[in-house]
Amino acid sequence: MSAVIPVSAPDDALDVLTLLALKIAPRQFDLSYRFSNISIRDQIVRAQMLIQQLHALGAVGADAVKTDPGPSFDLLICGAGAAGLAAALEADRLKLRFILMDTDSQAGVGGVLRSPAARYVSAAMYEWPHSNHADHRYPLRSAAFGAASVGLQLHMTKPLPAAGVGGVLDAAYATEVAGWIQHAANWGSQSHIRSDSCFIRGATLEQRSKERLKQMTIGPASVHAIPLKARPLPALYISTASNTEAHHFRFVIYAMGYAKEKNQYAEGLDCPSAYSNTGFWDCDEVMKPRLGFTPPAGNKHWRPRVAILGSGDGALQDALRCLLKVAHPLDAWNRVIAKSKVAGSVEISQALRELATADMHATMAATWSSSPTIYKRLDRRFALVARKLLNSRKVGSAVSKAVLKMLRKDVDEVMLVTHSGHFSKAYALNRFLLILLHRILRREAANGRPRLILRSGPVNQFSVNGTPPGPRGGTLQFASGPKTFDLIIVRGGLKTDTENAFPHRVGLSGRDTGRAGLGRVPLPIRPPLL
Repeated sequence: MSAVIPVSAPDDALDVLTLLALKIAPRQFDLSYRFSNISIRDQIVRAQMLIQQLHALGAVGADAVKTDPGPSFDLLICGAGAAGLAAALEADRLKLRFILMDTDSQAGVGGVLRSPAARYVSAAMYEWPHSNHADHRYPLRSAAFGAASVGLQLHMTKPLPAAGVGGVLDAAYATEVAGWIQHAANWGSQSHIRSDSCFIRGATLEQRSKERLKQMTIGPASVHAIPLKARPLPALYISTASNTEAHHFRFVIYAMGYAKEKNQYAEGLDCPSAYSNTGFWDCDEVMKPRLGFTPPAGNKHWRPRVAILGSGDGALQDALRCLLKVAHPLDAWNRVIAKSKVAGSVEISQALRELATADMHATMAATWSSSPTIYKRLDRRFALVARKLLNSRKVGSAVSKAVLKMLRKDVDEVMLVTHSGHFSKAYALNRFLLILLHRILRREAANGRPRLILRSGPVNQFSVNGTPPGPRGGTLQFASGPKTFDLIIVRGGLKTDTENAFPHRVGLSGRDTGRAGLGRVPLPIRPPLL
């Protein structure tokens, strides 16, 4: 007997990839949870695509008043970082009614874009090796095709520190943000019906609202099996100080950042409590002379030794920071090709084409497979390109000399310890620079140059001497014996195993595993032109 195919549900049109990848429950979306593409541009694109798609399908705005009557606002946007601000500005451009809320009491963009850490951000830097990697504006001009504008745009000429990008956004959208804040004046006074989009600072959802939202995620079916508009949202109570208002919304958008970092030196093994690790977006001392260490008395030539535990992009970035005197990875590449005879050479053009092709195929393969060998093969392809480039009679010597000129002289050794002997998911720029650097330092290991050692784990034990807040380094026990480092950096990835790992704590379970797969799908350079 053949299976009976049910009649399509009324909101089947809402089951498009943009919405499916972000849906966590009926009428609830999350712009960050379980995604592997998490650059600032990725966050902005996800936010803009979501708002555009909801509007195009009539789920919000004037059309929704007829088909989905009742709610006084289209959207509740939780979080005013880059993703939340992009969602609010896109909603504002499309004349939707929304409330933007953030627990921070300060105005302007929040999240990591307030971090004073020496981490550089660009909308296009990690498009490398593609030609648009040097256009740091958003949307990328080369991909706009004369399209209509989007709500949030970035006008930058070079990568900037994270806080600098936050400043650019604050300055560009100060008028809009100030207007939304003004609309939230007298929050909690029931003297008038609130009708304008507003931004509420220092705000929280009351616990009863969180519980009712969480209940909407509970059920025997997969998240994807539940229609997006299966049931309406409850009234949501938003509090600031001692004042509270309740409103009805068509959709809730969580834009509250990513999971917390793991503080584990090996799977299931927490770092010693006395060890002081610095989070990726926290201020560290890596860019200071000798990584911030004071040499022992009478030993002015002392240089620190570093171990970095991790195989992803964060670990690669920190290895480059410990080895090179550059502001950011793209700065390093620009110095490699600084001479016109190098930049304009056939060898460089060929290398970029091969790298782009290999990275594209690996990204596509990783989207459709969980094979652990994909990135191992990518490392090998990148190493072949690096070898050909360095062996070139025309540009090999110039490339090598340019890299050697960038080396720090105040670091003795950097050991990058990976679990499986190869790098995992990382941007092509960071992956290639580190592979190129490793090959050069193997050839030129002399004259006080730092050593770069790539080592496969596992680390069996991690010990330190001291009490919290304790040392930045310690002793790592390998199968071959112990080794002591002045600085140990742990980049073990993000927590995904507990409900409390996520800022919004919406209580998702294993039912959402399909989103982990959707989260690997690469995003377009900019939203589709609707």
